Amino acid sequence: MEEADLLAHLQLVKNLYLLGRGELFLHFIEAADHLLQAPPKPTTEYDVNITFQLTVRNIVTGDDSFLDTFHLTVPASINKLQGDSGSIESGWHRLGLAYTVDWPLHILFTERVLEKYNSVFKYLLSVQRAQTALQGCWAAQMQRKNTKRPALLTAASWQLHNHMTFLVNNLQYYLMVDVLESQFSQLLDKVQSTKDFEAIRLAHDTFLMNIQAHSFLLLKPVSHCIRELLNLCQTFCTLICSPVVIPPCKETTALSQREMDQLKNISRSFSRQTAVLFKILSGVRSHQSSPHLAQFLMRMDYNKYFTAAGGQLGSTFIDNKVLQGQQKTG
Repeated sequence: MEEADLLAHLQLVKNLYLLGRGELFLHFIEAADHLLQAPPKPTTEYDVNITFQLTVRNIVTGDDSFLDTFHLTVPASINKLQGDSGSIESGWHRLGLAYTVDWPLHILFTERVLEKYNSVFKYLLSVQRAQTALQGCWAAQMQRKNTKRPALLTAASWQLHNHMTFLVNNLQYYLMVDVLESQFSQLLDKVQSTKDFEAIRLAHDTFLMNIQAHSFLLLKPVSHCIRELLNLCQTFCTLICSPVVIPPCKETTALSQREMDQLKNISRSFSRQTAVLFKILSGVRSHQSSPHLAQFLMRMDYNKYFTAAGGQLGSTFIDNKVLQGQQKTG
């Protein structure tokens, strides 16, 4: 394992599969978004890899030889283009990361192990995408702060935006610091303290299981709830940052009834999902078997605001009175 430079490979896996090089994926998300918003085509995977390589060469200084062993995958199987809801999946939902493992590391990074890494990669990337979208939406709003628009709806929508940002930022910090950095540090300590391969494999398997568990991927109700919340953040940003909502000129028209209804539904769904998440976290936070749930809840509810709100975020900001006021002032 020393000859194979295991420590360097572990760091490389962390940088890519676990988004350790956050700035790389931040730029990649922005550069590849136009390619991956739509359902993947036969040429999508090639185009995405070209974009990824260009991003790496613009961001990473020094050795970029890892591009020879890592590449992105965007399968476009006709039979699997539909998600659980029956809707057509975008390229982002199909995106994965493949790693060509050299001997003798193939006995540690098996196909099953890489599948687990890929599930974590997709999950972390969805969190990063939601955070990037919310930040981009805020930036677009700041650029147009002098635009005339209905004040009540603006206040309502941006309070919802703030609640979404609060949730996603805390989730991102929990995953990257409380889970990944902590678990990876423990893995390196164990690897460096032994030369026994079986001990190393056990430590690595434990590391991978822990990051899956602590990231809630093994707790389906929580992972499903979080994915739904992330999807709502993406939908909100698409709506609120569309040319209709934030036009380039200083004069604007009121939102259509359809757009107002959509915004109201997003708010209600976000409130419902955060309530479910809070109920699950609160129900198990005292269990010794799930200390990571208590840790995440502490991140979310450090000042008891979440508790005071009844475990709901975005629940009362967009209602019929607000929408009626928007129509009158529009």
